[in-house]
Amino acid sequence: MAEKRPYFELEPLNDGYTVEGLRESYEDKINKRELDSAVDEQRVGDLKVGEQTEDASRKEKQFELEQNKRTLEIQKYYQVLTALDENPEQVVALLSFKDSIDQEDKNVVETKLNLDSEPFKLEIDLKSVGTKLEVVDGKVCLDTEGMDAQKMHDTIAFLEQHGLVYNDENLEIKNADEQTQACFDEAQEMFEEGADKEESVEGLSEDSPHKVDDNDDGIPSEDIEQLRQSANSNSVGFQGFATNDGFSDNKSKSDTAPKNVLKAANKSVEGWCDRNKRRRYSWFKGSTVLGGWDTYTIYPGEDRNQNIKPVTRDKHGKIRVNYEFKVYTRMRNGKLEVCYTCPPGKNLTDDQADLIAGIFEDAGIKYVDFKAMTNPNQAVMRTACAKKLLVPTNHKLDQERFDKMVNAAGGKNDPNGPKLYAYKKDLALQMANYLQTEKGIDWRNPANKNNPSCRRIRWAIGAYELHPFRDLWEDFGLRSAYEKRLAAGSPSDPQCTDLENGAVKVIGAKMAVNSLFEMFSNNASKDVKHLLSAGCKELTKEEKAALRVFANDTGLKLDTKVRDMPPASLLTIYDAMCKTQESVVTQDLEEEYLNIARRNHENGSKDDPEAGAISAMFSRANTMITGLNDQLVDYNLPQIFLARKDTPKYDFAAAKEEAERRGYRYKTGKGRGGSKTNPSYLGTNKGKTY
Repeated sequence: MAEKRPYFELEPLNDGYTVEGLRESYEDKINKRELDSAVDEQRVGDLKVGEQTEDASRKEKQFELEQNKRTLEIQKYYQVLTALDENPEQVVALLSFKDSIDQEDKNVVETKLNLDSEPFKLEIDLKSVGTKLEVVDGKVCLDTEGMDAQKMHDTIAFLEQHGLVYNDENLEIKNADEQTQACFDEAQEMFEEGADKEESVEGLSEDSPHKVDDNDDGIPSEDIEQLRQSANSNSVGFQGFATNDGFSDNKSKSDTAPKNVLKAANKSVEGWCDRNKRRRYSWFKGSTVLGGWDTYTIYPGEDRNQNIKPVTRDKHGKIRVNYEFKVYTRMRNGKLEVCYTCPPGKNLTDDQADLIAGIFEDAGIKYVDFKAMTNPNQAVMRTACAKKLLVPTNHKLDQERFDKMVNAAGGKNDPNGPKLYAYKKDLALQMANYLQTEKGIDWRNPANKNNPSCRRIRWAIGAYELHPFRDLWEDFGLRSAYEKRLAAGSPSDPQCTDLENGAVKVIGAKMAVNSLFEMFSNNASKDVKHLLSAGCKELTKEEKAALRVFANDTGLKLDTKVRDMPPASLLTIYDAMCKTQESVVTQDLEEEYLNIARRNHENGSKDDPEAGAISAMFSRANTMITGLNDQLVDYNLPQIFLARKDTPKYDFAAAKEEAERRGYRYKTGKGRGGSKTNPSYLGTNKGKTY
């Protein structure tokens, strides 16, 4: 769009956005993608040294495509960082405006950030109005084609809605031709006519938060009813619930808030206001009002008169609110309620939403009950709730909203921390409740497995249940326990203690990792008592006995959930599983040896049965670990990577004797090392690692 088009000068409201914050955010994005690239490079390397199958080839191509996509993303992120250094104010304004718009339905508006232009350019397709805009270098450029007064009116309303253009009394259109200027003037008249038809008091809850005394603040009693009736969708009431239960059926609505919650809530408001004095906020607290509400009036600047009456009449007798922003708090039926009102014609800003969400967080509240709100206010409130790990209830939480809340929650919280996993699970259960009650979709029904919303619910709940296993591997000793057994069976390792039969230890340790994962994933929500019962099929009699001894010695409670079991108890089970798997591996190695020897005898082939048996068992164990990692990826958890050593050995003396007894004759290859009875048993497997 040409620069000569009519435009509005921008006075952006960038609450919650700073140069430092954006730079940190984009640096984090770059680091994450570079880390993902390193992981994929390792995956490709693993695939290339492994058996070349059709599936391996497909995965290798998939990893390479993801690498290319990440490379392009990283280039774009570096462009943003460069622009932040060169023109920080405009870039912050542009990105904050884009984020605000992107919360709208894509059928209403769609944006495209052009990073290749100089300076950056934001292209806006305002579908609901039927026009297009470009934001560049501090200007909103209009497309005059087909422009009329109604389109101009709706465009200005859209810009105001997203906090980009404000103070409409002084709003001017620049560089306009005669026809565009006429459209603008007529649009301004439409705004004035609409204001005369609307009540100027906005944002009152059903229980009107105004004082009863007729003489207090000069508000006559008949005006209280007018204030009550003039409430519109710019107000919202929240109820907060403190509970540790899920929200699958909203039962926690009956739970009451913690003690002294109102005191904590009011302290939160006052603390927020005091902290923001440096941003030219001023405030004061009013007395308790109708319905038990405590009232906080917050000004955007310190130069406002704090003694001004809360309500006045204009020349037409209409009531107008003079305060910029109000917050109301009260306890009702054991629950904390918060209500707010915005200035006439304004929407909730990021920092105001942060204030409201912070009230519940500081009061120890986990769930908030949304009331009626406009779409823009809902969007900014959802983001604020997500950053504080608050779960909105009784709310239409669909896939898109879920994704945005999860992304917002991950911004300031540890991505691998238990709190974020628990939050995603609670959020998913709320979405499950919405799907079930509003659309009749049960996420647990296999027929709905590929439904995007159902997938997200499954992922979130699965990640919540399984991330303790991932933590056990990474931080609480399972990796060390595996690598200790790996070293004990690896010929080249100084810690090797079983040179002749190391393959049994190494393969058994790997298969035991998978066995522990299967036990954990199938029983995460069950308790220790179940693991010890006959109903648990994932543990052998010996493994249950080891767990029972541990529970008796340490006082482990039988009602402890599997996902909450202490690491030491799980490592005890792993140790017992290693012994189980070593017995299985020993038997399977012998059987595999005899199978290869028989085929050699029958077909005249010259395959090395010793190397082939070890290779087959490693392949079986690796397939199990691949399946384990596939489940972790499906639940959006990091994969586990098992260290590899040189090829371990196994003494096939007994198997060789059995083969000879059966009359099998074969020829082995030449190679390095071997067992006592067959020095060249690894001849066809030289240099291969597992």
